[in-house]
Amino acid sequence: VDRVNRLGLKVADLLDKKEWNRKLRAILELKNHELKKLYDHPPLAFEPIYEEYLGYFQKIYECVAPVEEMLACALKNGERLLFEGAQGTFLDVSFGTFPFVTSSCTLSGGLAIGAGVGPSAIGHTIGVAKAYTTRVGNGPMPTELTQEELSFFKSHEVARELGTTTGRKRRIGWLDCCLLRQAVRLNGIQSLALTKLDVLDDLNEIRICNGYKGFSRFPVTDIEWRSLQPIYETHPGWKESTHGVEVYGDLPPNAKAYVRRIEALCEVPVSLVSVGPEREKTLWLDRFFE
Repeated sequence: VDRVNRLGLKVADLLDKKEWNRKLRAILELKNHELKKLYDHPPLAFEPIYEEYLGYFQKIYECVAPVEEMLACALKNGERLLFEGAQGTFLDVSFGTFPFVTSSCTLSGGLAIGAGVGPSAIGHTIGVAKAYTTRVGNGPMPTELTQEELSFFKSHEVARELGTTTGRKRRIGWLDCCLLRQAVRLNGIQSLALTKLDVLDDLNEIRICNGYKGFSRFPVTDIEWRSLQPIYETHPGWKESTHGVEVYGDLPPNAKAYVRRIEALCEVPVSLVSVGPEREKTLWLDRFFE
């Protein structure tokens, strides 16, 4: 909110203690006015806040640099850069499942803005998606599993579907290729990294959502999201462990068929598949970065 109101402080402001002092005093005056009028809260003292953040700055001082210039130099020298986004496509404040979204842009376009590089500098955009759908917290999830379906899945603990900080169980659903197709469009995705294929190893049948009943376009309103009825296609499972597989070609035929069907529905190739949390459990189909 402070950033939108042009009140936010930047790390660079701390490079000049006199200017930092002036800006912080001006902002604190406004904040204390709000605290008094809205919450009848006593005013906050300047010195403790000033000293606290000055201490933070001293810890990170050596890391402060003009990032956009460093990246431009690296690109000019032919270095390879890897940008990693945070949070999923449908938590995006503009194109997500509003109002169940975060407060910023989570699309690939946000990487260019956040890092300070031009969008043309991004040579390959890879979308990371699980082989099924998950969601944390509230919000629409058309393909969410029923309790009966969930009983056939690996447990949340085994599937590693517990929140990183809260330990809360994630909601689990069948793969929603309507969502995935939209994510491909919004992010300009050129290939997919399909993760956690091994979680599906024990299932007799696996369902994929390839549409919503009565919808020829992507839903946009909260009312539409709540009314969605998925259209499913059912695929046979492979009923064997993929955890020991080291080469994509050695995956069970039905597992490879599942991957190929996702490619067809999303109209984008899968460049890697993971069959476990370890780094060596990544199966490469296309080493696009070489």
